[in-house]
Amino acid sequence: MKETAYVNGYIHLIFRKLGEESENRFVYCAGVNMTRFRPLTWGTHGQFMNPAFRGLQLLRLKFLIPAVQEFGGRVRRPSTTDCGEVPEGEGWFRETFELLDVPEDFPEQILQNSVRYLIEVILKVARPGMPPPQAISDPAQLEKELDHLAASCGSTP
Repeated sequence: MKETAYVNGYIHLIFRKLGEESENRFVYCAGVNMTRFRPLTWGTHGQFMNPAFRGLQLLRLKFLIPAVQEFGGRVRRPSTTDCGEVPEGEGWFRETFELLDVPEDFPEQILQNSVRYLIEVILKVARPGMPPPQAISDPAQLEKELDHLAASCGSTP
């Protein structure tokens, strides 16, 4: 099964091909680790308004869905939640959707900009004025940069 993925300890965005090779269907699995983002988001939001949680929702509403619609595709609740290898452990908030009638190369076209959008939205809300990491293309390097930014924010309870 073809998969395009961006995975580290903070986020995962995974597009898995569904069905026959001729079908343009993908399962989209996205997640943010609320525990890992806690040092960056602690004390910056009200109850149920965590910037990492909200960033994932905004990624879907303001970025993913319009991009799918631009290609004449559709988004719906999935018939499967088989996302392949996703990070394990506590603290993850996840969303899963099925993308229909999108081009074969849609995941490659949208992945890097999705990561950039998500990180920028989270930091804009949680830490206004903090510049986003530059190493978006490499998941391991982005994780290191986010760890460094989190350490600069101090500890949380």
